[in-house]
Amino acid sequence: MYRKYVIIFLILISFIKITGQSEVGVIYSRSDAQDIFGKVDFSIGMNTDEIKQILSSTSKVIMFKIYNQKLVILGDERKVLLNQSTYNINNVDEFRLFSKSKLEELLMKGLDKYTFIELRNGVLTISNNAYTLEDSVPCPPYCE
Repeated sequence: MYRKYVIIFLILISFIKITGQSEVGVIYSRSDAQDIFGKVDFSIGMNTDEIKQILSSTSKVIMFKIYNQKLVILGDERKVLLNQSTYNINNVDEFRLFSKSKLEELLMKGLDKYTFIELRNGVLTISNNAYTLEDSVPCPPYCE
């Protein structure tokens, strides 16, 4: 029994180390994203240039949450970059974290004027043209 807990602990530590060292997020084709995550249930469109402006305010990560159909975006150290609602953010609120570089890559691949932050069966995705970004991690606990 003890051995089982040690193995689980080692796997968790390995996952934490991998998450801390690699880019967070995977870019899928829009059709693959639909197959994997389902259809879009709710979407918020933003001008891609506005997202690029927001990205310039953070150096490593960007985090998203849709609350009451309004978008909230955080950057490094959970600094508020955009809050479209009256939502009061606290340290235990879960946001979905991506590496800044993965979102920049999505925008470069998609080249569309508009980017959409979406909810699909409770999964937050970001789409630009024919590409969709997902495989985010929750913050907390993975906030860097």
